[in-house]
Amino acid sequence: MSGGPESWAQPQGGHPIIDDVQFVSAAPVSRTPVAGGAHLMRMWDGSGVVQAPFLAAARSEAPQFYEFAWDQDGATESEWRVISKAQAQGVAIELIPMLTEHEVFTCAAGTNTFTLTRPTAISGSALFNSTAFPDVALVDGVAQTIVTSGTPATGEVDIQTSTVITASDVTVGQVLEIIYYPAYSVLLPRLPLDLPAFNSLRRRVVVSEAA
Repeated sequence: MSGGPESWAQPQGGHPIIDDVQFVSAAPVSRTPVAGGAHLMRMWDGSGVVQAPFLAAARSEAPQFYEFAWDQDGATESEWRVISKAQAQGVAIELIPMLTEHEVFTCAAGTNTFTLTRPTAISGSALFNSTAFPDVALVDGVAQTIVTSGTPATGEVDIQTSTVITASDVTVGQVLEIIYYPAYSVLLPRLPLDLPAFNSLRRRVVVSEAA
């Protein structure tokens, strides 16, 4: 689909939801991998070996963990206080940056229940619009209908309102893809402040996943 990522079937970006508050002073949000994923190990003969951590057959193959950053202006006092309070308490906050996460599972024998690395955004906040920002499930590249209760039938994938996925009719070797909007648990290690002019307040918010 043309028109940029905001017009995709799964739009990317928008005003994030932070601790169940829709922020208008915190977009866009950047996301940088800081851990996890696959690594390339170079060999003496010039070849390379790709390594990825093995977690379990029911976990995604190469999960990554992130640092997020955005510029927040002081236009909205209530939003400013949400971030300041979390930093002062040293507690994790829930961040829904309206960006998708793509997790891949290769089905093993006797496995049809899988675990996402993070909870879905729809389970994290009633403000999240799952109609405008839909999750997607594929088995061997074929779209599946997502259900949220009961036992999924053929062509259906059950995504519980947390992290559990059930795909009843998958077979060994099939590839299950879940492209979803996650809710990240993040900490605020630093919070620099800038006062560029009178009555103008801005800061660079940098957060890292708590997990």
